[in-house]
Amino acid sequence: KEDEMMLAPAATEKNSVDADGNSIGTVDQDRTVVDLVVAGDQFTILEQAVIYAGLAETLATIENVTVFAPTDKAFRTFMSENNFRQLEDIPMDVLTSVLLYHTVGDKVFSQNLSEGYLTTLSSSSQGFAMSLYAIPSKGLLNGTTNIIDVDIAASNGVVHVIDKVLMPPTVVNHALNNRAFTVLVDAVVKAGLVEALSSEGPFTVFAPVNQAFYNLFEELGVGDIDDIPRQLLSQVLLSHVVAGNVTSDMVQSGYVPTLNENKSIMIGVTDSGVTIDGDINVVLTDVQGSNGVIHVIDGVISTATPSIERDFSDM
Repeated sequence: KEDEMMLAPAATEKNSVDADGNSIGTVDQDRTVVDLVVAGDQFTILEQAVIYAGLAETLATIENVTVFAPTDKAFRTFMSENNFRQLEDIPMDVLTSVLLYHTVGDKVFSQNLSEGYLTTLSSSSQGFAMSLYAIPSKGLLNGTTNIIDVDIAASNGVVHVIDKVLMPPTVVNHALNNRAFTVLVDAVVKAGLVEALSSEGPFTVFAPVNQAFYNLFEELGVGDIDDIPRQLLSQVLLSHVVAGNVTSDMVQSGYVPTLNENKSIMIGVTDSGVTIDGDINVVLTDVQGSNGVIHVIDGVISTATPSIERDFSDM
């Protein structure tokens, strides 16, 4: 669809880009993304925050950077909701992480932005770069943040304006932010696992898409999540969670214990991809959150452990 290639057509008319994402006649070769923030009347608090966190030089010297810039109104709302009366009330590590979460290490103009995950410059406590979910057809980031202006081009990147301060997401937040996981979210809520999976972790979550649950419902002859007993549902969900932040480059074939103490998953790694328990495919990897990582799968993992189990805790 045409609108899937645009975030805000009215804004892109003002700051046009070609098919390769190069700005046409609008790049200010003398001003960096930081200079644009400083010059913008609506970015006063963002300017102060970047300077206070000591990030001004970093963001001015990085080549090919994208900044999603919250307005002053967005910052005031964020500070009020978190009981921060002034920037100095925000712990420095929190402020730095939040600011870098608005920054992508690539120059991404609106016409080049497709639905999916971007890698930010903000790292989790384990040192992994966190993911940001974009839905350009709706002009949204992480499900609820609106992109209200786009393609303000600078010498070292581009600035897009947003109406909310983005908080680094947990694995639960990532699921909430993506419409492909609505059934998974319902299941986690019913099983009472929201608090546990929002804790420090880290966790590796193999997250089934909605269709995987629909297929399971049909197989079981049930209508929805409400028809599955809570205790059974909890054990099923815990069978999808592994302790640690296991990214795709760490995965090897073998058996791995899950947070369901009676279940280990069998991981298969081949040239064609990664499978779980033989017939479930990993369709997307490394959606990184603040407390762990998500790998997306096309099936729901059974609580039964496949045969010929062997220890593979060193994955």
